[in-house]
Amino acid sequence: MFTAFRCFNGECVTEHGHAIPFMLSERFGLPFQLAYVASYMLVTMGIFNVILAVYVDITMRAAKENDVQTAEAYSRESIRIARTTRELLKRFEENGTPAHKGSLRKLPSAALLTEDLMTDINISKELFLLVIQDKKIQRLMDELDLPPDRANLPHD
Repeated sequence: MFTAFRCFNGECVTEHGHAIPFMLSERFGLPFQLAYVASYMLVTMGIFNVILAVYVDITMRAAKENDVQTAEAYSRESIRIARTTRELLKRFEENGTPAHKGSLRKLPSAALLTEDLMTDINISKELFLLVIQDKKIQRLMDELDLPPDRANLPHD
């Protein structure tokens, strides 16, 4: 068994440096050659396949765990952005014209996160420039990662 182990690890020689597979091949012929090649391939490929399977399994588990963590982080970030945007819109609404005051409060909370709301709110440039000077508004805009040059944000 020790000799077989040495042969499978590349040190398959006698004490005098003669190749053991060659000596056995001369003595036993083709049956030995076929058995040796088959066993060598089985052991070599078997070990490599087991090692590869372990690495693939570890990688797949890590990828699945990463996907779950990414999805959870995305969900948390979406909720954070929606809440911050809602708070920002409330602040704009509080500083808006008397005709528009209270209009956001009348809407259900879910409506504050839909695109329908965006078409119903009009904020003039003057109101925007006035409101963004408030420190609380600045903090909310920082949380939304809006650029520091907010007075020149593109608008429609």
